[in-house]
Amino acid sequence: ITSYIGITYVIISFLFFKSYQFFKEVLQLPEEPHTILPVIEYHLFHCLPHQVLSRYSNVTFDFLAAFPYMVHFILPVLFITYNMIRRRSQGVPLIYQYLWCAGWTNIIAVLIQFLFPTAPPWFNDTAVYDETTGKVISSMPNEAAFQRIDALLGIPWFKNVYGQSPLKYGSFPSLHVAWPMVIFLHRPWFGNKVGFLHLVGSRGQRCTAPTTT
Repeated sequence: ITSYIGITYVIISFLFFKSYQFFKEVLQLPEEPHTILPVIEYHLFHCLPHQVLSRYSNVTFDFLAAFPYMVHFILPVLFITYNMIRRRSQGVPLIYQYLWCAGWTNIIAVLIQFLFPTAPPWFNDTAVYDETTGKVISSMPNEAAFQRIDALLGIPWFKNVYGQSPLKYGSFPSLHVAWPMVIFLHRPWFGNKVGFLHLVGSRGQRCTAPTTT
């Protein structure tokens, strides 16, 4: 029963996310994105990290920034597999707890994203607004500079995944940071030190990627 409950929350959060267009029409959810993230980052760092690092953009940095986004969707599967292989029967109860926590984290995060759509920090760098209505006319593609990775690989992976997301402005809360945090709270892989580095790295990557030059 515990396993079914944990998985149920994960499935509900996924269906909730995929049904964004339905909820937007029925509940008349806001469409225009908030652009508060650059303000927060500037107060924290006295600069916009993505603009600073974009001066040094190269293939290596592009792949380092892209990697967490590439494994984001399989991260829960990797963590569950790790527990089953390394911890065997001792890891099973932990998996149930992890699924329950991850499911609720996703549900709450997506609910906030529905009600408070938030653009990523780099959004204002390319956004063009209607002078009369203030609505966004155009902006850089949702996958941003990761289109360079698509070009190098010859596969439109980021365009297909992030460019076609039903929830275009879902930068806050960031699930790219939330999922490593949930893992950190459930005996992270290879110990707390590695788990903490994973968490800090995901936070730093979220502040600095994608670079947009």
